This record gives sequence, structure tokens and C-alpha cells, in this order.
Amino acid sequence: MAVTHMHHIVPHHMGGTDDASNIVELSIAEHAEAHRKLHEEHGKNEDYIAWKALSGQIGKEEILYERARLGGYNSDGMLGKKHTIETKNKMSDARMGYTRTLESRQKQSESISAEGNHFFGKTHSQETRERLSQLKKEQYKGSGNPNSVSVIYNNRAYGTMKELATELNTSVYHIRKMIANKQILRGN
Repeated sequence: MAVTHMHHIVPHHMGGTDDASNIVELSIAEHAEAHRKLHEEHGKNEDYIAWKALSGQIGKEEILYERARLGGYNSDGMLGKKHTIETKNKMSDARMGYTRTLESRQKQSESISAEGNHFFGKTHSQETRERLSQLKKEQYKGSGNPNSVSVIYNNRAYGTMKELATELNTSVYHIRKMIANKQILRGN
């Protein structure tokens, strides 16, 4: 018995649905050819990846890399979109208290160290270092920075979110979250 695939005539990434009228049963070779034709006609990278994967021209790692590059594993990813505050809060709450394993942290450390780091063996020019230094100085001027946000917490005013984060031994991200949840008042 030959293996068949269910192919969306109009793919999800182009607004297609799972309706029976939009699905056709194809052999693997026919499925690859269908995505090749879609790619040639519409130029969508999702179809290019599907064509190459189904025809065996790229492997699993390349597939995952390409899909991640397009905005995540889900082909209709978040690329160019933003999560709502409510969604961000739910995601944050879901990860609260989660601690990564030592193995996971070591693996990430190795991936960004030495040859794993894209900047390994390179240096910034003196001009670039000075420009980056100046940008950082302007960014972290504290309450003298016109873009800084002063906050009020427990009837005490703080010149910046960073000051309060340091006082509470937390991150600026969590201070922003507390502002969004109305636990902290913005001063400006």
C-alpha cells in the first residue's frame, strides 16, 4: 500500500482552511510537486521548504532552521505581530518559578561560546566602541533621561524603573509587568 499525504490546495499560510473541499490526497512525489508549483507561482518560502523536504532535498535540521527563520515552527507564526499585554502576562505567569536544567544552561553556554559565537575572533573598531559607549551612556542616564519612566511604589517615588527593580531585587521586566497590572503607578 502506497503512502499518501493530505495536501491543502490553498495552504494554511495563504489563508486555506481544513475544509474537505480544500484537501486532496496525493502521493509523496505528487505532494512535493504541488508545493514546487505553489512556490513557483506565489514565491512563498513555506512552499519552498515543503517542496525541498518532501522531495528529500533537505533534512530535518534544515527544515527546523528554515521554519524558525520564517517565524517559528508554526508556519503562520508571530513574525511581524505583537502579543497583547494579557498574552504576555499569561506567558510570564506560566513560566514563573521554572528553572532550566544545568544541562540546558551548559548547552546554551557552549552554543554562544568560542566558535559557537558569531563574533568569535572579531573585534569592534575603536570608532564603533566609542559610538556604542556613547549610546549606552545616553540610554542609562537615569532620571536625567527624558525617556526614563519614574514610578511610585508604596508611596515612595523612584526616578527610574531600574532604581525600583534594584530596591526590590527583581528585573525591569517585572516592574513593567507590575505597572501593567496596576500594582505600581507611573510617575510620568
